[in-house]
Amino acid sequence: MSRPRTPAPPPRPGGVDCRPVSEQPPREYKIGVESIFGHNTRKPAVQVVIPRAGRTPVMRPGPAGPVEDRDVFGVQLSPDEARDLALNLLQAAEGAIGDGFVMDFFMREMDLSLEQAAPLMLKLRGYRTRNEAQGT
Repeated sequence: MSRPRTPAPPPRPGGVDCRPVSEQPPREYKIGVESIFGHNTRKPAVQVVIPRAGRTPVMRPGPAGPVEDRDVFGVQLSPDEARDLALNLLQAAEGAIGDGFVMDFFMREMDLSLEQAAPLMLKLRGYRTRNEAQGT
Protein backbone atom coordinates (compact mmCIF):
# COMPACT_ATOMS: atom_id res chain seq x y z
CA MET A 1 0.00 0.00 0.00
CA SER A 2 1.53 3.33 -1.03
CA ARG A 3 1.46 6.44 1.05
CA PRO A 4 -0.34 9.54 -0.23
CA ARG A 5 1.98 11.76 -2.20
CA THR A 6 2.93 14.91 -0.33
CA PRO A 7 3.73 17.95 -2.46
CA ALA A 8 7.23 19.41 -2.35
CA PRO A 9 7.28 22.71 -0.51
CA PRO A 10 7.73 25.94 -2.48
CA PRO A 11 11.28 27.30 -2.38
CA ARG A 12 12.53 29.48 0.40
CA PRO A 13 13.72 32.94 -0.70
CA GLY A 14 16.94 32.39 -2.64
CA GLY A 15 16.38 28.62 -2.67
CA VAL A 16 15.94 26.11 -5.46
CA ASP A 17 12.42 25.30 -6.60
CA CYS A 18 12.26 21.48 -6.42
CA ARG A 19 8.62 21.31 -7.42
CA PRO A 20 7.82 19.68 -10.76
CA VAL A 21 7.86 22.23 -13.59
CA SER A 22 4.10 21.75 -13.97
CA GLU A 23 3.67 23.08 -10.41
CA GLN A 24 6.05 26.05 -10.81
CA PRO A 25 4.89 29.49 -11.92
CA PRO A 26 5.45 30.13 -15.63
CA ARG A 27 8.70 31.78 -16.63
CA GLU A 28 8.47 35.29 -17.96
CA TYR A 29 10.81 34.72 -20.90
CA LYS A 30 11.32 32.54 -23.93
CA ILE A 31 14.63 31.51 -25.45
CA GLY A 32 14.61 32.19 -29.18
CA VAL A 33 16.50 30.19 -31.80
CA GLU A 34 16.66 31.01 -35.49
CA SER A 35 18.71 30.12 -38.52
CA ILE A 36 20.55 33.03 -40.11
CA PHE A 37 23.14 33.75 -42.77
CA GLY A 38 26.11 35.72 -41.41
CA HIS A 39 26.42 39.09 -43.15
CA ASN A 40 30.12 39.41 -42.33
CA THR A 41 31.13 35.75 -42.36
CA ARG A 42 29.00 34.79 -45.38
CA LYS A 43 28.29 31.48 -43.66
CA PRO A 44 25.17 29.83 -42.26
CA ALA A 45 24.70 30.24 -38.54
CA VAL A 46 22.25 29.66 -35.73
CA GLN A 47 21.36 32.57 -33.47
CA VAL A 48 20.27 31.93 -29.91
CA VAL A 49 18.60 34.82 -28.09
CA ILE A 50 18.21 34.66 -24.32
CA PRO A 51 16.32 37.40 -22.48
CA ARG A 52 18.21 39.30 -19.80
CA ALA A 53 17.81 42.64 -18.13
CA GLY A 54 20.31 45.38 -17.42
CA ARG A 55 23.25 44.06 -19.44
CA THR A 56 25.15 45.01 -22.55
CA PRO A 57 22.69 45.64 -25.38
CA VAL A 58 22.40 43.41 -28.43
CA MET A 59 21.80 44.94 -31.86
CA ARG A 60 18.54 43.76 -33.45
CA PRO A 61 17.09 44.64 -36.85
CA GLY A 62 14.62 47.49 -36.74
CA PRO A 63 12.46 49.23 -39.34
CA ALA A 64 14.99 52.06 -39.74
CA GLY A 65 18.13 49.99 -39.19
CA PRO A 66 19.74 48.23 -36.22
CA VAL A 67 18.42 49.05 -32.76
CA GLU A 68 19.68 48.18 -29.29
CA ASP A 69 17.79 45.48 -27.47
CA ARG A 70 18.83 45.71 -23.83
CA ASP A 71 16.61 42.86 -22.70
CA VAL A 72 18.29 39.96 -24.51
CA PHE A 73 21.62 38.21 -24.84
CA GLY A 74 22.45 36.75 -28.24
CA VAL A 75 25.05 34.34 -29.51
CA GLN A 76 25.71 33.05 -33.02
CA LEU A 77 26.93 29.50 -33.57
CA SER A 78 28.07 27.55 -36.59
CA PRO A 79 25.75 24.68 -37.54
CA ASP A 80 28.23 22.19 -35.99
CA GLU A 81 28.40 24.20 -32.75
CA ALA A 82 24.59 24.40 -32.70
CA ARG A 83 24.31 20.62 -33.12
CA ASP A 84 26.82 20.09 -30.31
CA LEU A 85 24.88 22.50 -28.09
CA ALA A 86 21.61 20.74 -28.94
CA LEU A 87 23.07 17.35 -28.02
CA ASN A 88 24.43 18.75 -24.75
CA LEU A 89 21.05 20.32 -23.97
CA LEU A 90 19.26 17.02 -24.64
CA GLN A 91 21.71 15.10 -22.44
CA ALA A 92 21.41 17.69 -19.68
CA ALA A 93 17.61 17.61 -19.93
CA GLU A 94 17.60 13.82 -19.55
CA GLY A 95 19.97 14.09 -16.59
CA ALA A 96 17.79 16.78 -15.02
CA ILE A 97 14.69 14.61 -15.37
CA GLY A 98 16.50 11.73 -13.69
CA ASP A 99 17.89 13.97 -10.96
CA GLY A 100 14.44 15.45 -10.37
CA PHE A 101 12.92 11.98 -10.10
CA VAL A 102 15.54 10.88 -7.57
CA MET A 103 15.26 14.09 -5.52
CA ASP A 104 11.47 13.78 -5.56
CA PHE A 105 11.80 10.18 -4.33
CA PHE A 106 14.19 11.21 -1.55
CA MET A 107 12.00 14.10 -0.40
CA ARG A 108 8.51 12.62 -0.80
CA GLU A 109 8.95 8.90 -0.28
CA MET A 110 11.88 8.87 2.16
CA ASP A 111 10.84 12.11 3.91
CA LEU A 112 14.30 13.65 3.56
CA SER A 113 14.80 17.39 3.60
CA LEU A 114 16.53 19.11 0.71
CA GLU A 115 19.61 19.47 2.93
CA GLN A 116 19.62 15.70 3.56
CA ALA A 117 18.86 14.71 -0.03
CA ALA A 118 21.36 17.02 -1.77
CA PRO A 119 24.54 15.19 -0.58
CA LEU A 120 23.01 11.88 -1.66
CA MET A 121 22.28 13.37 -5.09
CA LEU A 122 25.90 14.55 -5.38
CA LYS A 123 27.13 11.06 -4.51
CA LEU A 124 24.79 9.54 -7.09
CA ARG A 125 26.03 11.98 -9.76
CA GLY A 126 29.64 11.06 -8.96
CA TYR A 127 28.77 7.37 -9.24
CA ARG A 128 27.02 8.00 -12.57
CA THR A 129 30.01 9.95 -13.93
CA ARG A 130 32.47 7.24 -12.91
CA ASN A 131 30.31 4.52 -14.52
CA GLU A 132 29.91 6.53 -17.74
CA ALA A 133 33.70 7.04 -17.90
CA GLN A 134 34.19 3.28 -17.53
CA GLY A 135 31.55 2.53 -20.14
CA THR A 136 29.25 0.66 -17.75
